[in-house]
Amino acid sequence: MERAKKYLSVLMAVVIFLILIAPAKANAETPSTDIGVSKSYTLFGDLNSNGYVDSIDYAKLKSILLGVAEPGTVNMKAADLNGDENVNALDLALLKKLITGEIRTFPVESKYPSTANNSSTFLFLLDSYDTFQISLKENGSTGYQWEYTISDFDGANLISEDSYCFTPNLDGTPIQKVWTFKAVKSGKYTIEFTYKRPWETDEEPLQTFKYDIYVSDVGRTIDVKQGESFNIALVGGGIFGGTWKYSNTDESAIYLLNKEVFEDHPGMADALNLTQWTFKAVKPGSYKLTFQGGSFFSDDLEFDINVA
Repeated sequence: MERAKKYLSVLMAVVIFLILIAPAKANAETPSTDIGVSKSYTLFGDLNSNGYVDSIDYAKLKSILLGVAEPGTVNMKAADLNGDENVNALDLALLKKLITGEIRTFPVESKYPSTANNSSTFLFLLDSYDTFQISLKENGSTGYQWEYTISDFDGANLISEDSYCFTPNLDGTPIQKVWTFKAVKSGKYTIEFTYKRPWETDEEPLQTFKYDIYVSDVGRTIDVKQGESFNIALVGGGIFGGTWKYSNTDESAIYLLNKEVFEDHPGMADALNLTQWTFKAVKPGSYKLTFQGGSFFSDDLEFDINVA
């Protein structure tokens, strides 16, 4: 009886280990959601999503191109092996070359270049081009992972985290990770990525990349309470750039607290910049701020200010 109990205890321990600790093998494209963030993993060439690329995947792709099988029966995203947004005989030829050992990596890799440049600058128009991506190579087999922090977490939200593998069937192959952020408010903020092992809390990161993000307004309605302040940020400068000037329907109701200019490349002629104005709402009512002259190509921008 005691021996049976001992065996049962060991069996339960193994089951718990398999459920909680042992890693699951990822399919060709495995989407998941973690607190509102869409996540996916794509292994290129793995059409049947079994975590390996072989002659079965080749046969499936050939059947689809011949019209024998339906595209919906396989992972077609993993079939675009040259990254041209089409799946055809060129991809079939690449798949055959990998299976026969002529190539080890699919050329679709060039579609996902790394943004591994220190102090990279991104300029976006809020509400127009409101998403941006950061792409970095990661090798989880070494224990290193990318972590990021944002100087202002109200400035951007992470909406997706996608991983891509271009070299199948090899252990320890790095993946390309792509983070897609959505700009939430205008202004300048910094995203810092660090490459480190999570358990090595006292060690310096192996790599660190910083990205300065400049987000411009495009004109909008701003609702604010009496006594509160608000910001408006606009991109200017450039080859035909100028200086933004604004007109105010009531200076006594909306007055300027501060003006700050963030330069893309300080000291460089014709460089872009981001100007941020901070205003304070003094009196209840509806007012209008009109900005002109920031760029030769830009239209006047109007902001309706509602003060409660």
